[in-house]
Amino acid sequence: SVTGVTITSAASGSGVSLAALGGNSNEKFLIDAVGTGVIYLGSVSTGGANVRLPVATVAASGTAIGNAAAVVEGYTYVTGANNANAVKLPAGAVGMQLTLVNTVQTATLQVFPQVNNLINNLANNAVYNIPNGGKRTFTYAVAGTWYTDPQTIL
Repeated sequence: SVTGVTITSAASGSGVSLAALGGNSNEKFLIDAVGTGVIYLGSVSTGGANVRLPVATVAASGTAIGNAAAVVEGYTYVTGANNANAVKLPAGAVGMQLTLVNTVQTATLQVFPQVNNLINNLANNAVYNIPNGGKRTFTYAVAGTWYTDPQTIL
């Protein structure tokens, strides 16, 4: 299989895209600096540069760590909270962040970590509740541990 990077340009004003090439369907695309170097995006752009997060909507389902609906990195609106239905955080990588919005104003949303992980120093596998209509940003700060902002323990 072919691996590498492809650079594609289109008509003037349509932009340029970079894409990872590889045999895997989920090929990583990494940009690294040397040593303590800094990576700049849009450092000389005249119109500004934006980095956008993926946005999704997921219906909460299942009531246990083994059958809760999966969420991914990015910004996710969660429907279907009823004080029992749940979602489960993805397998973490240090530095990963995601935001969950409970779209239900009348019920808490249950959130599980991956098996043998924890949220805000709760016990391993313990559920974390996002309040009615609440929003939380989750950061995978150290291996096995997610922290929320705001860091309320519910």
